[in-house]
Amino acid sequence: MKIFNKIITSLCVFTLFFLCFGVNEVNAQTLGELEQELNDKKQELKDNQNKKALTQQEMNDIQSNLKVIQNNISQIQTDTANLEKEIVELNKQIDKKQEEIKSIISYFQISSGESAYLEYVMGAEDFTDFIYRSAVTEQMTSYNNSLIDDYNATIKANEDKKEELAQKKTELKEQQSAMKAEYKKLDKQLSVYTSDEMIITDAVRSLQEMVQVYKDKGCKSNEDINVCGKSVLPATTAFYRQLESGYVTSWYGYRDCSDSRVSCGHNGIDLSTGGDNIPVYSIGTGVVAMIPERSSCGGNMVFVHHKLTNGNTYTSVYMHLYQINVSVGQTVTKDTVIGIMGGGWNTPWDYCSTGAHSHLGLATGLFGIDYGWDYLRSHYIDPSDMINFPGSLYTPFYDRYTAF
Repeated sequence: MKIFNKIITSLCVFTLFFLCFGVNEVNAQTLGELEQELNDKKQELKDNQNKKALTQQEMNDIQSNLKVIQNNISQIQTDTANLEKEIVELNKQIDKKQEEIKSIISYFQISSGESAYLEYVMGAEDFTDFIYRSAVTEQMTSYNNSLIDDYNATIKANEDKKEELAQKKTELKEQQSAMKAEYKKLDKQLSVYTSDEMIITDAVRSLQEMVQVYKDKGCKSNEDINVCGKSVLPATTAFYRQLESGYVTSWYGYRDCSDSRVSCGHNGIDLSTGGDNIPVYSIGTGVVAMIPERSSCGGNMVFVHHKLTNGNTYTSVYMHLYQINVSVGQTVTKDTVIGIMGGGWNTPWDYCSTGAHSHLGLATGLFGIDYGWDYLRSHYIDPSDMINFPGSLYTPFYDRYTAF
């Protein structure tokens, strides 16, 4: 009876719940086959969790590599800054040495092969002293020139190193960019695995509960669930409005959908009272088949299976509940309070609701037994075909039975 419990809560913001991802159709024919589906789903969950773990490990490795690359880039920036400082200092040293050379040459100058004796040389006491002073001057000049050459060579080496670091930085940036792109890709895949894990986990839970419901109702492993499932349903004679009083705020079918929270094709009828803490009743005798909770489009929901005395079966759907008062597998009657009306401010997780109201959907057949999610929409019918409602919007009613 129950296919999903807590079906996807975050993928249905602007669409009706039945359009969301879910089981397409029920494949099992017997309770034993249903149990096999449960085992298959458990294996699917295990496989998905393994893929999720591997993806997470890949992401962790990329994060570690990104940290290394960022540290290398930071070190390159530091090294480059140090090289630039060293180049500035070397240029200062070159300027200083050039000034020293100018000072020396001011004492000794050779031009066009002719000697001109300047103050330093002319200060020699004798010829020997003159030769000595000339030699010292030449040696100092040569030494400073050599230092300048060394400084220039170092500057050239530093400039080459800067270019090498710049190239390395560019390569690291490219690696960083590629890794970030791969990380983003993996993160997207991880989100898919995480979403799938939630869906599959809910499916496992739902199948477990479904198997238990059939067992509790006396179905045997080799019995056809389409027969056994229907045979355990108590019969009801008619359907009733789900609120004790109120008015219709939206009919079944096409409606104005200029508000993004409102669906254009409305697969039910909305009732409201303008009040809070309003009890929502089952429309008739039946068995609770499924309870998705906190969907972002539909909020808390209850699905109930019904069988009329003429043998026809139906599924009623109650959406936008603030509180749920029943459990899966529970037999309910027209006097059973399914839950408390929600929608609007008191159910902030439910984005497909503009205000407090009770949405009632009615589908032919038993959802989860006769068909699955992809076929639910085609089975919806106008609830007013089976239940008496006022003939116009906002016309009040004061009980669940009076005909209009």
